[in-house]
Amino acid sequence: MESSVENPPPLDRMLRNRLTAVFLAAFEDPAQRDALDWLSLYCELAPGWNNGIVPVAALLKARSGASRVALQEAVGSLGGILQWQPCESAGIAPEPVLLACLAPVTAMVRLYLMVLHEADGRRATLDAMEPLSRTVTEAAFCFNAGLFFEAHEHLEHRWVALPRGPVRRFVQGIIQISVGLYHARRGSYHGAVNQLAKGLEKLGGLSGSVMGLDCGQLMREVDAFRRRLVVRGSDDRGPARLEEMPRIRMMNL
Repeated sequence: MESSVENPPPLDRMLRNRLTAVFLAAFEDPAQRDALDWLSLYCELAPGWNNGIVPVAALLKARSGASRVALQEAVGSLGGILQWQPCESAGIAPEPVLLACLAPVTAMVRLYLMVLHEADGRRATLDAMEPLSRTVTEAAFCFNAGLFFEAHEHLEHRWVALPRGPVRRFVQGIIQISVGLYHARRGSYHGAVNQLAKGLEKLGGLSGSVMGLDCGQLMREVDAFRRRLVVRGSDDRGPARLEEMPRIRMMNL
């Protein structure tokens, strides 16, 4: 998958966290996936309406066969990102912070849906995995799309519940590499090189397939990327381009 949000502007933290929560839940919950579909449609239509308040009738017309109840449920699943305005001509209104950053959110939600579509193509294989391996694989889909924040978040809740040992150390290494690359995308030199070094140290000594990921290939790419950052130095504050980022080769798909 080649599409991504290239050098996206930072979003409000609370909004980003809520969007991420809906997206990650959508890997397994069709209702959350449906909520993202509706949010994507809302984002497409909102620029044509005053204050971003899109009539319910316009949304239903744009999604043939959809019901008013389904739209209400989707709005309720989005944690206040969209709000139902019950009146004579009912409309869907955005929370103010969404209206202020509608373009990057539109691009982000489209990317979320593309990642979910890619995962759908591997649904049978994912469903056959044990929970941790499945989460690691889903995080790899996020990672390869440049969604490093989301990859970290998806792994975090699994990592904290793991007992001390090599599996916990491996997952923590992937988390730290994801955080480092997120910093690199934001132009944070010190955060990037420090977190990448920690992640590489956690994965040290591993090779071949680990939980379905090509660990040796990932370590080589991350190490080479970090070396390039160090050569540039801290004076180069520009965000790293997605095309130069490491990728995870999934050997279990």
